[in-house]
Amino acid sequence: MGVSPSGSEKRRVIILGGGMAALTAAFELTNADGWRDSFDVVVYQMGWRLGGKGASSRNVAQANRIEEHGLHLFFGFYENACRLLRDCYAELGRVPGTPLATWTDAFKRHDYVVFEELIGGGWYPWEVTFPRTEGLPGDGGVIPTPPQFLELLLGWLADLVERSRHAPLQPDLYRSVRDAVRADVAGIADSIGGWLRSAPDHADVAPVAQALRTPGLPAATPEAASTFVHVAHALAESVRENPTRRPDLVHTTLPWLLKRFRDWLETAFGPVLDRHAELRHLFILLDLGVAASVGMLRDDIVLPPHDWSSIDHLDFRAWLRKHGAAERTVHSTLVNTLYGLVFAEHTDVGAGLAMYDTLRLCFTYKGSTIWKMQAGMGETVFAPLYQVLRKRGVRFEFFHRVDALRLAPGTRRIGRIEMGRQATVKGGGEYDALIDVGGLPCWPGTTDYYDRLEEAEALKRGGYDLEDWWAPWPDVERVTVEVNPQDVVVLGISIGMFPYICADLMGVDSRFRAMVENLQTTQTRGLQLWLGKDLRALGWSGPQPVLGNYTLPYDTWADMTHLLDREQWPAAKRPKNLAYVCGDLLDDEPVPPRSDHGYPERQRNRVGQESRDWLESAGPALWPGAAAPNGRFDWQVLVDPEERQGEARFAAQYWRATVNPSERYVLSAAGTARYRLRAGDSGFENLVLAGDWTRTIVNAGCIEAATMSGMHASRAICGRPATVIGDVED
Repeated sequence: MGVSPSGSEKRRVIILGGGMAALTAAFELTNADGWRDSFDVVVYQMGWRLGGKGASSRNVAQANRIEEHGLHLFFGFYENACRLLRDCYAELGRVPGTPLATWTDAFKRHDYVVFEELIGGGWYPWEVTFPRTEGLPGDGGVIPTPPQFLELLLGWLADLVERSRHAPLQPDLYRSVRDAVRADVAGIADSIGGWLRSAPDHADVAPVAQALRTPGLPAATPEAASTFVHVAHALAESVRENPTRRPDLVHTTLPWLLKRFRDWLETAFGPVLDRHAELRHLFILLDLGVAASVGMLRDDIVLPPHDWSSIDHLDFRAWLRKHGAAERTVHSTLVNTLYGLVFAEHTDVGAGLAMYDTLRLCFTYKGSTIWKMQAGMGETVFAPLYQVLRKRGVRFEFFHRVDALRLAPGTRRIGRIEMGRQATVKGGGEYDALIDVGGLPCWPGTTDYYDRLEEAEALKRGGYDLEDWWAPWPDVERVTVEVNPQDVVVLGISIGMFPYICADLMGVDSRFRAMVENLQTTQTRGLQLWLGKDLRALGWSGPQPVLGNYTLPYDTWADMTHLLDREQWPAAKRPKNLAYVCGDLLDDEPVPPRSDHGYPERQRNRVGQESRDWLESAGPALWPGAAAPNGRFDWQVLVDPEERQGEARFAAQYWRATVNPSERYVLSAAGTARYRLRAGDSGFENLVLAGDWTRTIVNAGCIEAATMSGMHASRAICGRPATVIGDVED
């Protein structure tokens, strides 16, 4: 059930929540001349700022430092998110030379990634510099189909073999094999297929290698199988446009070739992998790529309807294992980092979305694989969106906490929305949400906006956080928004809040209830460290790293020192390095009712203690230059304006437990994607959904999925935008 048409009557669009999906819906709805003739758009937001799980603020008392929800990076395949932000910055029209004047000022390329390996009790970096590509994210274009992805993957595997100094044959010979297959695809495919049909249980490498008719190829030796990924690549090229034309290739020939290649790989490299890092890395890459290719073939992903969700009931690791991957590959740093990327350190990940998202990340990025924001996410993403939307005429109602969506009696239509108004803007005017930090519009910190409110003195006495769902601060007013029959409600609050605000909806719609009950969420943690030593002094000689698969609870680290230029430290106190680390935060007690006002502080204290423990035990291995003579963490490395001594300096850092129900990260666990509803398929007449928890091709908690969902929400209401890059409808 989608949004009912309203004829020519002007409609009010009520957007609940201020995260990326909600703001994208507002951006697209108003992204046309004359939109005000059709709509009034209003956004209701709890607390003082926009951004949802991506919100950030400036701590005015602490050098106007950036304080984030966690680490946020843009990937080069984020076509929709980057297109929207490029348009936003162009419309914003900042004066050249001012901070973050353009999209290219706001986002910079990053190519260097480190995957940590735990070998023999020690940590070793696997360093990768991703090659740059043409274009910029947001340029658009056509996303490869599964057969095209298979061709890209096999071509990459073939190139890995050719370039490796450990390959048993000369590079020219591998290329000759591929050229021979390309010259007679049908003949060679028929020859190999015939042999496999005649001896399915005894098929050997030699007869197949002889069928390649390549001079110099030692067909009678096991090394001939090292060419089989080249053969598979050439055969895959021949069927990329119509794989149904040769089902024998898809189901028999290509899997057999890849299996024999993998057998050779294990025999040739297996015995030395524990003591030879370069060979181990090559093995993992090839083994991972082969298992993924075989899985795409065996599970018919390359055949119409190209349904990635058909394997999403399986955990990605189990799926790789099913298709022949070695255990060292299944639990490799590459796979572990993927799990960490979606906060699945303690759960599983659906194979379909993991495979699709990995292919997108590796083969469709534009410019660079990662794009780093050049300020906090709040001022890089959400302040520009807020400024543009406000200028267009979108109305923002801050300090409104949604408590319940109620159905109109006897209908499947939202009839009213119950809210708590948390505060009163001084003078009764529009809330002025931003502050200026060095010429850049930013969001103030947790208590830095109080003076803009009538209740400032009472708020100051208690230091209340108006984003805290458990805060004991009393509402200044109960508000009921009556929803007229022609109005549309966009539910842009994350799904972790639905058990508390959507009881009516869950009670009448089984699909909606199943989505809420089956999608899993997790708390997360983030830690920002301002350090008195630069990266080299900390023990790193290369570029600023983005690093994955380190020891829990903080498995991910990014050097964010470039952000220090956006902060305002006194020269004598200026840090030399800025480190962001993050990870999941398992529930250690049932989520309590709102009356348990101490819950957030308990969790913050827990994160603080576990962060100190992590620095003591794991900090010196990650940053050798931060080790004290006793081998533990040297607390004096932390920058503390108050110059406390020892562990007390930790108090000057920033850490958070992200525990609000609306801020819990939505996991991509195996078997759960089928419960996600599309933005325009809420099951209710006037309700549209917007969030990374809705169904898209990405199906993961990230800014691209949120943007795609917001675009779909707008399409469900007004038909715009015409396309959502890369997404497909069921």
